[in-house]
Amino acid sequence: MSTIKNTIAELAIAEWKAFGSHNYEEHDLEGKQLENKDGYYQIVGKYWKEGLGINLDGRNTDQAWSAAFVSYIMRKAGLGNRFLYSEAHRDFINKSIQNKLANDTARSWWGYRLNEVKPEVGDLICYGRLEKGPNVSYDYRPDGYPAHSDIVVRVEGNKAFVIGGNVSHSVTQKTLHLNANGYLDDTQKPWFVILKNRIEDAPAVEPAAAIAVTAVPTVKTNTSYSEQWLRRALEITGDFETSGDPFGGVTGDFDGMGVSCGVLQWNIGSDSLQPLIRKAGVQTVYKYMPNYGKDFWIACNSPKAEGLTIVRHWHQNGKLNKLAKAELSKLMASPELVSIQMDAAREDGNKAYELANTWAKEMRSATTASLQEFCWFFDLVVLNGGLKGVTSQQVKAFCDAKSDSQLRAEISNWIKTYPAHVTEAGKHIETFQMKDAQSNASLWAAGVPNGDLSLFALSYLRAQKSRPQFQLVTMNRKGTLALCKGTVNGELDEFSF
Repeated sequence: MSTIKNTIAELAIAEWKAFGSHNYEEHDLEGKQLENKDGYYQIVGKYWKEGLGINLDGRNTDQAWSAAFVSYIMRKAGLGNRFLYSEAHRDFINKSIQNKLANDTARSWWGYRLNEVKPEVGDLICYGRLEKGPNVSYDYRPDGYPAHSDIVVRVEGNKAFVIGGNVSHSVTQKTLHLNANGYLDDTQKPWFVILKNRIEDAPAVEPAAAIAVTAVPTVKTNTSYSEQWLRRALEITGDFETSGDPFGGVTGDFDGMGVSCGVLQWNIGSDSLQPLIRKAGVQTVYKYMPNYGKDFWIACNSPKAEGLTIVRHWHQNGKLNKLAKAELSKLMASPELVSIQMDAAREDGNKAYELANTWAKEMRSATTASLQEFCWFFDLVVLNGGLKGVTSQQVKAFCDAKSDSQLRAEISNWIKTYPAHVTEAGKHIETFQMKDAQSNASLWAAGVPNGDLSLFALSYLRAQKSRPQFQLVTMNRKGTLALCKGTVNGELDEFSF
């Protein structure tokens, strides 16, 4: 199955969870009209704005938003011009049927009769909604007919699970019946067409482009390092960022990011925190944040500027309210959010493992990296992005020209003589973590018995590639990982790998 089909399903499931994971057959949404309530109408607004560029939200109850939901999911899945985004289902239904009848193999979506294809993940299943006269069918599609489409997210045995927007005024899942041969045989709605997702067969760019968006990059999964390695790296990097449980770490708006949360300090200002919270769903947020959960859910489902305004109201005299911080910490340290944080960190883990393996091969002729090397490169990827041109050859040359004591002395002297203030873009600014660095210079000059001097040398060379204000921050963190002991953010850390 193509990655995009899986992505479509995963995105739809995440939105379903955000609305509370309701099932159509349970009839538990009657009269609730979640779409126009706080915490939900903003999500509907997201579908309109990001899916179709239309300025509506769930309070516009006279506007059906089910097609906006489908359009949003397809855009977020990275379909670009391979889907006909519209506020009317009939537009992409008609186009898909036309593609099939014309045998247009260049198109990504074909519309099939129910007895022609079996539903699969990533497909759309559609029904007509005419109230008078004959209903819509594959062959009878009058001008302007109303319709609805649901996204297939899972197929198991004789059941297809589909998710649609604006179903009972929510994002809701239905369970459809399949016959013994796997074809749709369901009487809940007057289904008449399956829009088959053919993206794995169709070209990446279709002849007549719709509005294109940037495709979501797929994460190359690397299972050669264990879950324990990733958790260890996360704990170390998270501990460098905050004190206490790194998964529950929370900091306020000192850096203009509103609030930063979790082991990698995902935040509102960079739009990195919001996807994690939406994936957890509104019920999880309310469960762990009884006082601030409602506002936080709205903040994570509103435009960034509005989200920042909401969480900044939780600050007094520049400090985050203690209760808000405690509830955020409880949410982020919950089993639900720890699992989501682990998933989100795997892309960085894969990058770190690749870099660490290259380092191990070039420096030690080893086939795989050590846990220490993996943790060092994980912190590099998270904090610095990459090596910024520093090579293993440069490290070897640096190490070969000096004895161990000379190497430690040169690096320690560089730290000791580093200026307390530096000039950047014509401004005279304070060097970060100066006190920690001075403590480390004395510690490291004396020698640390369990250290890796090659990694220590790499730490030194890479630190000099950072902005002057942050060079000592890089050195403190990377040197502590290389020598297994050092002070970062005022705390003395000692590691055993």
